Amino acid sequence: MKRYLNCLYLQSILVMCTVQLFSQVPQMINYQARLTDPVTDLPVADDDYTITFSIYDGSSGGTALWTETQTVQTTGGVYSVILGSSNPINPSL
Repeated sequence: MKRYLNCLYLQSILVMCTVQLFSQVPQMINYQARLTDPVTDLPVADDDYTITFSIYDGSSGGTALWTETQTVQTTGGVYSVILGSSNPINPSL
């Protein structure tokens, strides 16, 4: 449940970031976020977490246009990833 809510939150942010994809940008996006426990709102324990990032064709669900799963390492709940590093993001999105 915790990962689902965090992924849903991240997906919403990614949908908002798609505006940037219309300009000439690389097929990768540097992304940093804070992973928290949905019940306590405290940062998760420092550990490795598997997160699936997706870009959808609608603001609330729809069809996934791009998806990538990465393992991230948190420090104080904070992590950084390069989206598109294993599955390039098509600039036409």
